Amino acid sequence: MNALADDDARAETGLSVDNRESALLVVDQLKVAAGPLIPNDATIKGVFVDVDRSTGSTCIMGREIALRLANEAVARTKALSSVWNEPARFGDANDLWGGGPIAAAAFSNASTAVTVGLHFAGDKLSCGASMRFGRVDVVHVSVAWCP
Repeated sequence: MNALADDDARAETGLSVDNRESALLVVDQLKVAAGPLIPNDATIKGVFVDVDRSTGSTCIMGREIALRLANEAVARTKALSSVWNEPARFGDANDLWGGGPIAAAAFSNASTAVTVGLHFAGDKLSCGASMRFGRVDVVHVSVAWCP
């Protein structure tokens, strides 16, 4: 079974040669309560995040995507190295993002979120000195679980 969260929000950040690493977008506060509820005794099998992303420049690259669970002090992070210019899926139905079991209750907690880090990967010669924008248009978070 899958539980899907979608908040239909859009996030955007600007980066430039002088502002390379400061982009961390909180792209989705999980709202699983709006979709099917995951029973507290369910076993979480995996989490995948579909991101509709775009940029007007090949100079904006993904740095990381992190699953920040409310009950864990350290985020579960995946490194990114692709240009931020097309939709992508991170994780899958059997992926716990490098950690141990995930408590079902984490997905009904408003503190659980997905964050995305971007960085400016060019120089003034190839990218110019002006601001370039990385956007996250839609995020779908799916949780695969079994009773």
